[in-house]
Amino acid sequence: MAESREDIARLEQKLDALSAQVQDLHRTQQMLASLYEDMVPVATTALHSASVRLAELEQKGYFDFAKESMHVLDEVVQGFSPDDVHALAENIVGILGAVKRATQPEVLAFAEHTADVLEGEAARKPKGIVSMLRQGTKDENVRRGLAVAFEALRQVGKAANPALRVRHRSFGAALAAHEVHAPAAPAAGAPEPAPAAASAPVAAATLAGLDLDAEGFLLTPEDWTEAFAEQAAAEAGVTLTQTHWDVLRFVRAEYFAAHGAPNIRRITVGAGIPTKDLFALFPRAPAKTAARLAGVKKPVGCI
Repeated sequence: MAESREDIARLEQKLDALSAQVQDLHRTQQMLASLYEDMVPVATTALHSASVRLAELEQKGYFDFAKESMHVLDEVVQGFSPDDVHALAENIVGILGAVKRATQPEVLAFAEHTADVLEGEAARKPKGIVSMLRQGTKDENVRRGLAVAFEALRQVGKAANPALRVRHRSFGAALAAHEVHAPAAPAAGAPEPAPAAASAPVAAATLAGLDLDAEGFLLTPEDWTEAFAEQAAAEAGVTLTQTHWDVLRFVRAEYFAAHGAPNIRRITVGAGIPTKDLFALFPRAPAKTAARLAGVKKPVGCI
């Protein structure tokens, strides 16, 4: 009889535990049901808003634009090499500066006025040259415009000089606008130099007694001296440290080994200097500045 009472007591305990678990499950189910009731309207509203917004974007052509943009991206990826991208990164500041200048309000206003003039003049009867000159010379704005036009033509003529034209590998022609002079006479007893090609650099100045081209690069890399590097660095606002000298010697070694000045990537990898540190050493186009101080030709792709 005692064992039966103990069995009944254990059974009652198990029933109580089971009842508590059932109650917990019931409360959990109620919480989930309440959460479902609260979330369904929110989710429905969010899905509706998203579908409306996506429909608006599709109607405006965003998805078609994105799909067609992939073709443009494919052409860019296939048309440019990694070296081109590095060259672009090196010159991005200059490119953005040119775009900024070209999009100034006064430049845009000039383009708009020019377009208005072209549209208006097209319907007019052309005037004679003498008549235009007579009227134009009396107008101060016309005289000022002629002065600007002549200066622009002068710059175009300088840029068209083959001796100053620098070919950019993939980003088009970069035109140097510098005055040039005749090359210096060779030293006594030196062999007569070979005739220069049409695109050969022309001596524009001297530094540390050595001839430079129109952009300040040493014409004869073999004549480079540390004095030249120090003077060129001073003019560029660079204070040479041991790290600078390590970079300059690496650039010269690469130039004579590969017959070309190294770009930023080759310098960072070969000299073991992070790109950020290289820009700190040679601000504004590090590869170009390092090449100029190292007395070698300008790296391909630099403007």
